[in-house]
Amino acid sequence: DTFKAGLGVGVQSEIEQDASVFPIITLDWQINERFQLMTRGAPYQGGELALLVGSDPAFRGSFSVGYERRRFRLAASSPDSNGVGEMTSVPILVGADFRLGTESSLSLQGGIAVRGRLELDNAHGSDLRREAFDTAGLIRGMLRIAF
Repeated sequence: DTFKAGLGVGVQSEIEQDASVFPIITLDWQINERFQLMTRGAPYQGGELALLVGSDPAFRGSFSVGYERRRFRLAASSPDSNGVGEMTSVPILVGADFRLGTESSLSLQGGIAVRGRLELDNAHGSDLRREAFDTAGLIRGMLRIAF
């Protein structure tokens, strides 16, 4: 078994807010030939802790739990044009990771998002709506190609 850990700092620009600064914690523990526990980042703010299962690096199953935060601009055609929305949730996912050669992979995941929250502000930063939303189903995939 091998264990690697890392610590860093992330900086991300924000819509209508100062840049956010947050810690980045990386863990990669090859428990044995079949199980690996690791943190994984994502193309949005947040991350996940994933347990990968399988001894064949070409195909491995996964179970993960994480945190997601997405900020977005409200459409100019909406009643509150140029406002800002933010959605947060805790995704719980199962999936499969396929290695497509030495530098490429495909990940497919499905599960649920719990503890969802939606916040909407108008263009001046005043609260329009703060609301929790019900558990929702998730299906997603990611293709990584390195060159």
